[in-house]
Amino acid sequence: ASRVGLKTSIYGGFAYGRAAGVAAGTTNPVENYDWHNAVVVHNWEIRPDKIDELEDYLHLADIGVSIAPVRILEQDDDENEDRPKIYLLSLSCKQIDVSDQDPRTTNQCDWMMYVQAPESGPEPTLMIIESAYDFEAVSPLGPIPQSPLVEVAVGDENNTIVVQIDSTDTQLELLLDATLLSPQKVDKDFVYSFDKLYWPNGVYSRLFSDGSLSLAKPLVLNRSDNAADNEEDRKCTGKKKKGQKGSRCSKKKSKKSDKSSDDTDTPSAIIILDHTSRWSEFIDQSPYQIMYFPETITLGAEIWLNAVDIDTELFAARAEIYSNRATIEAAEVAAGLREPIAAFVVETDNVPSYYINFRIRDDRLHDLEAAIPLPDGLTIAPTRMRKNGPLEYIVTLNMYEASGLSPGLRGEWSTFVELDGISSEPHFFVLEAVSSTPSFDPVNLFTAPALSIEYNLEMGVLTSSYSLPNDVSYFLSFPMPESCNFQGQQRGRKTSTQHRFTAESKCDELLFKYWVSNDIIYWGNGIYDRGIYDGNAVATPVSIIDPSLIAVDISSTPWAEFVEPNPSDLLVVQQPLHFLISPMFNVEELDTCER
Repeated sequence: ASRVGLKTSIYGGFAYGRAAGVAAGTTNPVENYDWHNAVVVHNWEIRPDKIDELEDYLHLADIGVSIAPVRILEQDDDENEDRPKIYLLSLSCKQIDVSDQDPRTTNQCDWMMYVQAPESGPEPTLMIIESAYDFEAVSPLGPIPQSPLVEVAVGDENNTIVVQIDSTDTQLELLLDATLLSPQKVDKDFVYSFDKLYWPNGVYSRLFSDGSLSLAKPLVLNRSDNAADNEEDRKCTGKKKKGQKGSRCSKKKSKKSDKSSDDTDTPSAIIILDHTSRWSEFIDQSPYQIMYFPETITLGAEIWLNAVDIDTELFAARAEIYSNRATIEAAEVAAGLREPIAAFVVETDNVPSYYINFRIRDDRLHDLEAAIPLPDGLTIAPTRMRKNGPLEYIVTLNMYEASGLSPGLRGEWSTFVELDGISSEPHFFVLEAVSSTPSFDPVNLFTAPALSIEYNLEMGVLTSSYSLPNDVSYFLSFPMPESCNFQGQQRGRKTSTQHRFTAESKCDELLFKYWVSNDIIYWGNGIYDRGIYDGNAVATPVSIIDPSLIAVDISSTPWAEFVEPNPSDLLVVQQPLHFLISPMFNVEELDTCER
């Protein structure tokens, strides 16, 4: 069978199995989609004296959720983390493709805010409080009727942005001159918020994204009030305590036009902004910020994860709606009309996952490229996996326990590559995969499990090993470190009580740019999987193991001759990581080129 035929038959069958699981309520439905061409986010600052009132209006206390402040944009200075966070209400409007095979797009607008929720830890996450679409849809709050008018449009050469809404609760018209906007990088807070998506009844979905979000540089228009008024606004964004009457501070509104900060003839980017909604009483009249994302943002979702705990009728509706969709999508995958997508979870209930990195010897770098051999157009690239780590050429072994696609104990030897002549972040390149269960990959196709693979945590010592035919084996042992938790907790995730700590550890954080390496995961023949990941993944704390505490033997592996014998880094991850994988994403393109 051709590689395309294998992809459609194997993953088409997988998709049919997933559809059956969705219908039975044993599998969570998943979907991926793109926000593209015209993503506009209007951020209005919630008035300080209205925060508690808005929480009460939405009954957020009933589900243990509170409105949270957030930083949307990053500053190019060392004091970025010290900048105040703002309580914001956002209107997110975007175009989304109807399907892989349908060139039409739908227009969707959602009123959203940032909340602190039990399942998402200390960083803010998203909540939808109202939706307006140009088609009929459904949400955990019930049916979403088709609105008379929802339009998102971009003029020639992206110069003009138009957003119009005429729905039951919102009327809005925005005309924006994009040539007067400036690019700015999104803040980590904004990326982290794409971890969960809540609704006011407590139902949530898990969100996934990739480097198109975490490295995004939207075009931005900041509020044009005078500087003094802006500074006073920032001082007044703190939430008052329960029972406190009135605002924490009294501020006077500027009498100047919202469209200009002074009396000069400086043009305003906002040509028209007319807005009325039921949220108007809770927010400032002029937007705090408007952002336009000219590039496509790739997203995914695992749908209504806790519906069974909230509403049994909603859970049944989820099964019916999404099993029908999943069955149609499975038929499209089997016919080669849709890319397959599968959930993949790095579990940590029994053992943590880890990366052990070996620096490639300077005199063997090109020999390794030849020995692989790398497909045309790819070269090994240096990478920095953690925030305070070295930039170096490495071979890394990632050991973990997985569920979903390719379940069981797994080990993957990888390096990092870049496309010749293209400036981009390095991507994973899998050199070898070892598994406790039969697995499928684009190089070996059907691969038998390892002769043995062990991964244990006993008496505070983690030990992992495997053996393969031809006397190939691997062994590692080290004392389990204490957990590295950032901001006082680990995004609401509990480390297993089986993880008994016997060693102190230094802590660091996996870089955003490291996670972008997961956007594309190459295999030896040039085929790659596309990966997207939840907001929790890009906030991953790691424990760094002292090299003197490590016992490791890689001498019989194929990679030992190319790397230094002692590891340069050993990073332990003690929280689960969630991915959506589109396997063999470019196989059709490769097969066409090779004909």
